[in-house]
Amino acid sequence: MGDQIHLSSLNRNTVSHADGSTSLENLITQFRNLNLFSSVTESVQNHDQTADETTNVQQEAIGLLGPAPLIPTYGIDTVQRRTLPGISSSHIPQQFSLLRSPNDVDLGLSPSYGYGSYYLNPIDSGSLSTQWNSFSSNLGRYMYPTSFGQNHSIGEDIIHGINGGFGGDWSAWSILNDVRLDCVDPTLFDELGKDQIVFLAKYLKGSQYLKRILDSKDVIVTVKILDAVISLNTVDLMTNEFGRQMFQKLVDSCNQQQVQVLVFKLATEKDALYSASIHKHGTHCVQKLIKTMKKSDFIAFIMQALAPKMLVLMKHQIGNHVIRACLENLDCHQNFIIFEVAKEKCLELATHAQGCLTLNYCIDYTTGAHRRELLNIIIDSSIFLAQEPYGNYVMQHVLNMHNPVVNSHICHKLQEVYIRLSMQKAGSHVVEACAKFGEIKCVVNGLVQSDKLVQVAKNPFGNYVIQTVIKATKNSYPEYYRSLEFALDPHLEELQYHPNGRNVYNLIKGRVPIS
Repeated sequence: MGDQIHLSSLNRNTVSHADGSTSLENLITQFRNLNLFSSVTESVQNHDQTADETTNVQQEAIGLLGPAPLIPTYGIDTVQRRTLPGISSSHIPQQFSLLRSPNDVDLGLSPSYGYGSYYLNPIDSGSLSTQWNSFSSNLGRYMYPTSFGQNHSIGEDIIHGINGGFGGDWSAWSILNDVRLDCVDPTLFDELGKDQIVFLAKYLKGSQYLKRILDSKDVIVTVKILDAVISLNTVDLMTNEFGRQMFQKLVDSCNQQQVQVLVFKLATEKDALYSASIHKHGTHCVQKLIKTMKKSDFIAFIMQALAPKMLVLMKHQIGNHVIRACLENLDCHQNFIIFEVAKEKCLELATHAQGCLTLNYCIDYTTGAHRRELLNIIIDSSIFLAQEPYGNYVMQHVLNMHNPVVNSHICHKLQEVYIRLSMQKAGSHVVEACAKFGEIKCVVNGLVQSDKLVQVAKNPFGNYVIQTVIKATKNSYPEYYRSLEFALDPHLEELQYHPNGRNVYNLIKGRVPIS
């Protein structure tokens, strides 16, 4: 076991080792490759120091690194395992950076910061002070060479991002305030202005710090952060990867009146809510506001602000999630504008890649007259929609609702075009849905009355339609099955050796079980 040094036993005059001895040579050997200690090494090598001087130099070196075990940092060169004076070798993993954990480093802080009872100040004397100042001024650049999202020190970012930063002292921020962020020091929050709060919120460490500060449920903290968010570019914060997390936490921490102030600010700022809604991070913030304000009259401000862009949102890959949040959390009266747009732009939505999915949600969540109006439009346009690459999804969705009246209307509307639809990629899915959920009689009659039934059975898409009809009728509706079998019987031998037709043949002959 190596020598042990305890913080409680340290002072500027003596170092107590487990065996009561000091070993300057050992210290020099271990640190001879470190530029940080070059002045110490040269000083010792060039002068015949006394035992007391040896102790003082050793003490200052320990003051720089401290007695706690060294731990890895991020992205800087590491050194192989070393046994330092005062550090138990059993506590040091195989590879460590020369820097200590932010939670363990001693910087002469006040005990009120919660780091412990004893603090060393490594920059209060002689040449080591000069070495430390030089070292610390570049520490952040080497300690954290990557972006803040990967845990780098944010001091330089803040200094360049905000005029004056935190007094312009880069080394002071990189060492001291990073530690205070990690330890959630509440006194640091007291020193932050509005700019610094918003700037911190946009980075991983800063966002985590502010969220944990909000956990304190301190009204003053909540009001201060809310004031900063409202005073500056709120949308910029909402659309930031880490800023939106802090924003959502802030909404949770605010009371109803405070959230109303936030909503009013966003709703009265041109396109603010819309811009956030179509952003991959901002959309979560808007959805959070909708869920929070669903029982408040202030939800009307959100809906009115989004109204001019409602159709765009319904067709937007990201923005449609805001529409879904409205449909899932608000009542029909609050969603009135959504249903009106869906009704007026029904076909435009139905034939759009994203709009068709939003329209299906509108159909699910609307009731009464609005739903009837939507369904009537779809029924009247069923032939057109059934052939559309995206419109067919709306048709299938409506048929899958198992509304007997609606399904009957659709099946009769499509009866004259079943053959044509069956041989189309989009239409074949609609015909299958009619056979499963609609009037099977109508589908069978539409197929067997055509002289092109065998062509359907051979078609790459049509053969699936015939298989679906056979499965739907063979056991449940034998009379309809017999009429279909009778129409195909003269062509069974032809179908038997056809790549697509043989699937139909095998079903009729019972070679494939019907589930």
